[in-house]
Amino acid sequence: MLHCLTMLQILSFTMMIVVLAPCKGWQLPENQPCAADHVTCADNIQCIVGSLRCNGVRDCADSSDEDPEMCRNFTCYPGRVKCADNVECISKSYRCDGYPDCFDSSDEDPEMCRNFTCYPGGVKCANNVECISKSYHCDGDRDCADNSDEDPEMCKNQPCAAGRVKCADNVHCVIGWLRCNGVPNCADSSDEDPEMCRNFTCYPGRVKCADNVECIFTSYHCDGDRDCADSSDEDPEMCKNQPCAADHVKCANNVQCVSARFRCDGDPDCADNSDEDPEMCSQERK
Repeated sequence: MLHCLTMLQILSFTMMIVVLAPCKGWQLPENQPCAADHVTCADNIQCIVGSLRCNGVRDCADSSDEDPEMCRNFTCYPGRVKCADNVECISKSYRCDGYPDCFDSSDEDPEMCRNFTCYPGGVKCANNVECISKSYHCDGDRDCADNSDEDPEMCKNQPCAAGRVKCADNVHCVIGWLRCNGVPNCADSSDEDPEMCRNFTCYPGRVKCADNVECIFTSYHCDGDRDCADSSDEDPEMCKNQPCAADHVKCANNVQCVSARFRCDGDPDCADNSDEDPEMCSQERK
C-alpha cells in the first residue's frame, strides 16, 4: 500500500468527510519526503516500501525499483541474498528448496546446493540437493523430487515430527488432531479405525458424536449443518437443551444456533428465518 497520500475534503451539510487516496498520479508535495521505510521511484511521484526494491517484482509504475543498473549496486536487505545475475534479491531461506525463485534459477543450482547447509529445521533429500522441512518427512506427500522423504524403509525407522503420530502401517505420519475426525488421512485409514476411535479422547474444543467414534468441533453442534455421520450433532431434542457456542444465538425454533453477527444482515441463516425477523431487526438497529 502506498503511504504518500493526498487529502480531499468534502463538505456536506454540517459534516466534513475526509477522503484519503493513494498518491499515484499525484506530484509529491514540495519538501515532503516518503515515509521513513519508503523510497521515491524515479518519477519522483510514487513511494514504495524500500525493501521491495530489486525483488524481481515491479512495484514502481516506471519500473525503476527493478532497474538492473541500480540493482547491481544495491545491497540486499538482511535475510536476503543476490541471485547469480547480481540483480535480483531473494530470501535466503528460498535457496535449494526445489522451487526456482531467481529468474536465472541460480538459487537451485545443483552444484551450489550440494555444498549448501540447510537452515535449522530443514534436511537434505537423498539427492543432496534439495532441502525440505523435517516435518515433511513421511507425511504421505512427496516433497523431494527423488521421493526420498517418503521412502518406506526410511520412514519405518523415522520418528514422527512433534504433533504427528504414525499410521498403522508404521510408515506415514499424520497430524495428531486429525485422528477420528471422519476424514481418513492415513493411506490405510487407520486414523479413522472405529475401535481405536472409541477409546480416543477428543482434542480440546472437540466432542464425540453419539457413535462415540467421530470428533467434531464443539461449535459445530446445532449449527444447522450435519457434521457427524450419524447426524447426532443436529438432533433436535439434544439441541433444545444445548447452549450455543460463544458469540452464537439460538434461532426462534430453539434448535439451531447461528453467529450473532449474522443477524439482520439480509441473509437468513436460521431455517425459520428468525434471524432476519423485521421487528427484531428494527429493535437491534435502534
